[in-house]
Amino acid sequence: GIHCIVVNPADIPETHREQKSKTDPVDARKLARHLAAGLLQPVHVPSEKLQKQRSLIRFRKKLWGDLVRAKNRLKSELVFHGIIIPLKYDNPHWSHNFLSWIEQQVQDDPDLKDTILLMLEEVRLLRTLLLKTEKKLRLLMRSEDFDHASTLLRSITGIGPLTAMLFLLEVGDINRFKSFDALNRFVGFCPDAHSSGQSLRHTGITVRRHNQLRTMIFESAWQLIRIDRAM
Repeated sequence: GIHCIVVNPADIPETHREQKSKTDPVDARKLARHLAAGLLQPVHVPSEKLQKQRSLIRFRKKLWGDLVRAKNRLKSELVFHGIIIPLKYDNPHWSHNFLSWIEQQVQDDPDLKDTILLMLEEVRLLRTLLLKTEKKLRLLMRSEDFDHASTLLRSITGIGPLTAMLFLLEVGDINRFKSFDALNRFVGFCPDAHSSGQSLRHTGITVRRHNQLRTMIFESAWQLIRIDRAM
């Protein structure tokens, strides 16, 4: 029966003394004082269903990071042991031919063979798991909850299924934003400034952002300008 709100800790005002003398009683009094004065702005809490659906695309991001790290470890191991990667294979996109080439390089080296083959197996397993996750995301995209909105988003040049689902899952109900500027601040495309008296200094794009969403929209913009010269 108690009404609760969730607040961004970075947005809670505090004095220098409270920063230097941080204890639970100090924090409790500070929160009570600001809540009574109406200075605490609650953040949006998504529904339990959306939270569970969102976990799929966040798991996909973790898998992608694991795959990048696994590939870097394997590449470093090859370089360490003097195995030079041909220029035709030395790029971020690892083909099946490249993986077969790596396997062939260690077939006659019993001391190194086991290590490289196990590292290769890790890369292949992560690639398979990433593909399965992306298929599940596409199924979710075609579900009743997201089919119409994802179709509209994908009609924009440069936005594919992953970017569309990332936007829909991370933003949730877009009507919770009172204006376009509010949505813009959530994504993080607005500029920051530091002014004092007659001094005004623009500090560039804000550091407060949804990191993955802003990055993906940037990538979509690059695709858009490659296809549409007017843009």
